[in-house]
Amino acid sequence: MEYVERYYRQVSDPQDLLKFEVRIKESDLLILAPEDFSYDVRDYLKKIRRDLEDYISQDSEFLESLVPVPVKKNMPPVAVLMAESSAMAGVGPMASVAGAIAELTGRYILKRLGGLRKEVIVENGGDIFLYTQKKRNVLVFAGESPLSEKIAIEISRLDQPLGICTSSATVGPSKSFGITDACVVISRSAAFSDAAATAFGNMVKNPDDIGRVAESAIKNPSVYGILIVVGDRFAAAGDIVLVKS
Repeated sequence: MEYVERYYRQVSDPQDLLKFEVRIKESDLLILAPEDFSYDVRDYLKKIRRDLEDYISQDSEFLESLVPVPVKKNMPPVAVLMAESSAMAGVGPMASVAGAIAELTGRYILKRLGGLRKEVIVENGGDIFLYTQKKRNVLVFAGESPLSEKIAIEISRLDQPLGICTSSATVGPSKSFGITDACVVISRSAAFSDAAATAFGNMVKNPDDIGRVAESAIKNPSVYGILIVVGDRFAAAGDIVLVKS
């Protein structure tokens, strides 16, 4: 797969955290933490990807299904997380892959931090695992929408970690059956947020759908908040605070 430069990362640079990137095949992680764990994360990411690739080679349904698949005894932890999270959202397991990798990597770094200040942000293709001890803003990238990079989501919740994940029909290689420039879901899990963003993004077939879909999304108790952007229109619902960037 050809590498796509993620230029929007240039404006996501908290001065109080170290910034490093780890790339292996489709996994392209931007990590912000008090300490540079790039070598350890590379080894850990290799293991996650190897476990997942080995499992997929034995179970093509896991790779191809657009609907949930059951958890099986021989699934590695990353596949279990994907299967469980996607089932909660009603989509296929690969809809949660980027969020699951971000989440597992973030949790790994939190364990490695030990007595250090426990704070980490892992972004994987627009899907974010976040554990922070201070208020932060997450910039919303929505492709060609005039709202892209003009608004941000303020993060100040105490019940962290959080998953802040984006699905788009107009940005990136992910499959979407909707028309959103960005569908952002906030929850306790990046794997679930990734799958849910896909599910709710698929429901937006025309701009008039955004309000209805947003209100429907927050009926799911696992969804904290949602933002949907289509062109110059947006809808937000739930526990979500938007600020100008």
